[in-house]
Amino acid sequence: MKENNNLYLIERQNRILNLLKERKRVTVKDLSNFFKISEVTVRNDLKELARSGKIIRTHGGAIYLDNSETEGIYNYRKSQNVAQKRKIAKLASTLINDGEVVFIDASTTASHIIPYLYDKMELTVVTNSIEVAHTLAIS
Repeated sequence: MKENNNLYLIERQNRILNLLKERKRVTVKDLSNFFKISEVTVRNDLKELARSGKIIRTHGGAIYLDNSETEGIYNYRKSQNVAQKRKIAKLASTLINDGEVVFIDASTTASHIIPYLYDKMELTVVTNSIEVAHTLAIS
């Protein structure tokens, strides 16, 4: 029985994803009505689809982004609030000491810390960001 439930869940999430591909944006209420399921179930499905990186959750719904759109959004976000991001990065860098291990994620704010790390000695940086790894490798 549990296997059938999992198959139904996967099928429903695939149908939600296909609908999102077609419409680009949907609301929880629309999905609930369309699939005749509760809004709680829709939210759980959207949460799982977002966790797997297939969609982006919005207030009250979701949007579908293909890979080219995702890159465009990242570049847009990277260009927003640059002065504030640099201030945050500069302040955060004061908390990092020589010889420490630091994790820098792939967020647009975290990448601004790199210039403030060059004077640190024997620093180990762990990252999931190709941009951060590339910038550190060429410096």
